[in-house]
Amino acid sequence: ENSIIWNNAYGPPPADPDPDLDAPQPPENLQVTIEDGGIATVRNSAVNSLNHFRGNGNISSDPEFIGLEVGDLTLKADSPCVDRGNDFVDILPFVPGIQLLPEFDLVGALRNVDGNGDGIESVDMGAFEVPARE
Repeated sequence: ENSIIWNNAYGPPPADPDPDLDAPQPPENLQVTIEDGGIATVRNSAVNSLNHFRGNGNISSDPEFIGLEVGDLTLKADSPCVDRGNDFVDILPFVPGIQLLPEFDLVGALRNVDGNGDGIESVDMGAFEVPARE
């Protein structure tokens, strides 16, 4: 929930890529499995391809990180992930029901702000909140 899964690869890289062959494709019904045999549902997230994770509020738009090449996963102000998150998520998977998101993001910024200037406060997808627009 509210995650950004971007520029990830499926499977090991080929030892010696052959330009005449198509790149390997993931299986038709890829599921995210977790330890102990559970299955994770991907919802309200930005993913490279919606082929396997359609619906549930997912988008396939480039999240537009400020500096992906140097590891800065902060969103640009005009990112499609700004204000697209969900305030209520299942952050405690072994506790029944959904919970309210923490008040602050990973660097201590307020989560529930109006990042896109539309007058509505909402959380962003991803770990870091874009500051409120004045």
